[in-house]
Amino acid sequence: MTLFARHLIRIFICCAVVQGCASTRNRAVEEKAQVVSSTYEAAWQAVEALVLTDLGCAAKKSDADDGYLETEWVHKIEPDGVVRWRIVAELKQTKQGVRVKIDKQMQLKDSPSKNIDRYGKEKKDTAGQTGWGGTEADFKAIDDLYLRLAQRLIQQPGATSPR
Repeated sequence: MTLFARHLIRIFICCAVVQGCASTRNRAVEEKAQVVSSTYEAAWQAVEALVLTDLGCAAKKSDADDGYLETEWVHKIEPDGVVRWRIVAELKQTKQGVRVKIDKQMQLKDSPSKNIDRYGKEKKDTAGQTGWGGTEADFKAIDDLYLRLAQRLIQQPGATSPR
């Protein structure tokens, strides 16, 4: 087997592993989606108020007709590096009600000091790893968002909480 063929096989295996990890996270977030017994408009208004007003996020994309809301990244500096997060919400009318999927996506960027050795030179093994990296889904935060959404929906006339 040629050297090129070996590298091609390694690349294929790496891609398969990375895709598997991403799809597992997406599947778990998908399973958390809830159906609310309210009108589509009431559900959209509740999600929009929760994300933009309660959380104070800025909308990057907001399309009520397509049922898609995405916020700008919110950055937070922590000892381990910089963390950023954003909210992505998707709504879809179904026979049972309005299906709401909320995802809090988080990424971590290592602190620059972690990439520099004690002599002030950049570590050679981390040169390609200075970008943003995805983190596990924060299901506690996502559950909290669904709870807050249910409270908002109860406050609206003619709406009931998620099932």
